[in-house]
Amino acid sequence: MNPHTVKDWIGSSGLAVSPEAIWFTRDECVYRCDRQTLLPEVFVRLSHEANGVAIWENSVYVTCQRTDKIYIFDLDSAERTGQFPQPGIGPENITISDSKLWVCDQEEQTVYSLDKETGEIQLSALTPFPSPTGITFLETSDGLLKGGTHEAGERSRICYLSYANEEAYIRDDPNAESPYQLTFRDRTFIHPFYVPQPQGQPYTLSNGYL
Repeated sequence: MNPHTVKDWIGSSGLAVSPEAIWFTRDECVYRCDRQTLLPEVFVRLSHEANGVAIWENSVYVTCQRTDKIYIFDLDSAERTGQFPQPGIGPENITISDSKLWVCDQEEQTVYSLDKETGEIQLSALTPFPSPTGITFLETSDGLLKGGTHEAGERSRICYLSYANEEAYIRDDPNAESPYQLTFRDRTFIHPFYVPQPQGQPYTLSNGYL
């Protein structure tokens, strides 16, 4: 999509899409790109590295691990309108779905659902794999997952997480004295994340696990 502006996107982390623009974070800046030209312009600059970004109506949410804060900016003026603490300790990416702020923490391997006004944690669940680096929702109409069952005819939102980590494997080197060597390789993939919270129960399930 952007072969002429690749250098502007290298090293970016957070990603969000609004009707008019594409948003991403890189170093201390949050960038806004027109969806036609894909040329990034600085929306706001933080005092430390920005990690994740999400858009909701007229508000821009930005996470910052160094300050342990989630900042809220006005979409039109770029003025800071609020802030609240991050729920975890690592780099965090965010999205908004069903009027809730969803956060995935890479270090704590946890997904949090927050009140987007106060930052209060409404639920949290461990991810089935380490190092979740991105989070988004896909809306479908094939049934809603409630407590492990699907109800046909209702619209549902499926949460997807991206992961980036390393995995160990055995490398076969026929020219070495010991041909089988333990080494590591990068592993990146996307996987659905189900977090049903049984009504009236004080716990949350993570892909079927308590």
